[in-house]
Amino acid sequence: MEHRFAQEVLLDAIPDIEQDPLPGLLSRMQAVERLQRLVESANRWGVEHVLCYVDLEDFRRVNADGGRGAGDTILNEIGVWLRQRIRPGDRVARMGSDEFAILMEDAPLLEGIRFGRSTRQGLARRSFRHGMGDFSVAASIGLVPIFRGCSDAADILAAADAACRQAQEVYPSGLRVATARAPGETRLLI
Repeated sequence: MEHRFAQEVLLDAIPDIEQDPLPGLLSRMQAVERLQRLVESANRWGVEHVLCYVDLEDFRRVNADGGRGAGDTILNEIGVWLRQRIRPGDRVARMGSDEFAILMEDAPLLEGIRFGRSTRQGLARRSFRHGMGDFSVAASIGLVPIFRGCSDAADILAAADAACRQAQEVYPSGLRVATARAPGETRLLI
């Protein structure tokens, strides 16, 4: 009987775990599930999609200079700003403490590149105010096209992470494109 009660308590807690605390954003778990559905639609029907991964650079500085409250407020503002910029049907997810993903459904890579560039430039021009301080935030963007022959959600996320790291190393606040055609294989394109 206790085991059954423990299972029910755990199952009741799962929806809370799946929800990101930032309003209107998918959680990482929800994003991975949705990303896998995009991979399946690309492989089955040949529909192209794009994963746009946004990694905020040096965000620890915001928390260090302005406190956690500043960081939380700015993350919330960025989440709202990203949601206002997407097309109907696209979704924004919070993937980590300072990482976001935009799942662009039925979108060619060129559209993803335009969105990624304007997102990076828009964040660079914005100033976030919290308390008595103003904060600027830069971002590296990793784009991964999702097309027929793509592997799976995990490989696409790994490719997006590799593209972000490359963007940070080569050109801070840059944008890079990678593919994940075969399991475990990431190829940087741009």
